[in-house]
Amino acid sequence: MKEVLSTMSRDWIEAECLRLAKNVAGGEGIERVVIRRLRAMGGGPNWKPADVHRQPDLDLVGKVRAALAELPSLYAVENE
Repeated sequence: MKEVLSTMSRDWIEAECLRLAKNVAGGEGIERVVIRRLRAMGGGPNWKPADVHRQPDLDLVGKVRAALAELPSLYAVENE
């Protein structure tokens, strides 16, 4: 049986991404996370993290991406 994702607004998802990014050690200086809408095929995720503002160093980028990796499978961005 296919799991139905909770649908949230772009603003809510970006705020949740920011909250998680700031919780990564060294991520306190991150000011914004921008998501990109995807055209989901077969019910897959319909968004992904696209950009982090106040770009952290490369080591931290990997940690932030790992912290955000599960979110697209938990929430769908609502139609705009």
